[in-house]
Amino acid sequence: MSVRVIKLCLLGGAGVGKSSLVTKFVDDSFPASIDLDLAVGAVPMFKTLVVGHTSYKFQIWDIPGNEKLARVFAPKHYRDAAAAIVVYDVTSQKSFQTLKDWIRELKQYGSDNIVLAIAGNKCDLDSWRMRMVKTDEAMTYAEENNAIFLETSAQTAHNVSELFTLITQKLPPETPTLSNDSTCSESTKLLEKSTSATGNCCMCM
Repeated sequence: MSVRVIKLCLLGGAGVGKSSLVTKFVDDSFPASIDLDLAVGAVPMFKTLVVGHTSYKFQIWDIPGNEKLARVFAPKHYRDAAAAIVVYDVTSQKSFQTLKDWIRELKQYGSDNIVLAIAGNKCDLDSWRMRMVKTDEAMTYAEENNAIFLETSAQTAHNVSELFTLITQKLPPETPTLSNDSTCSESTKLLEKSTSATGNCCMCM
């Protein structure tokens, strides 16, 4: 089984439940209350997910929703992230507008081939009274930005693992790297080619 390490940024405004979402994925737990905006961002969380014949080791950086803290932690993680999940709260239209700001920033500083996913969290609170962001609205926006889209619930675990599985399926193929043996083999071929072209070659060790 092959192993692939995936650096992932988790983004979203304060209070959207992104920290609860990653805690559910990593530890399969849901805290009664959570306020990690002052603690997250400095240390990643890890989770291995096996999909097909590949073991994906997620290194998840939970970027603070607090704007001032985000400016410190976010830019240095964007550039080498393979994937990003941007979270909004389905009961908050403001959080959906904030999500668009995160995505604009991610496109500015992130890599061109980063896998983008949008999570409409707290779908367990879905009702005609509480929902403020229509599913079709968010889905259309995701399609316009070539993003994966799922509505999730950190409390019930709805679509949490599925979101990360979809990310693994959209990752571009890894660029093969030459092993030491391959490098030596290529160097030998170049040397032999050079020797043939110049005749006898004397090497001093």
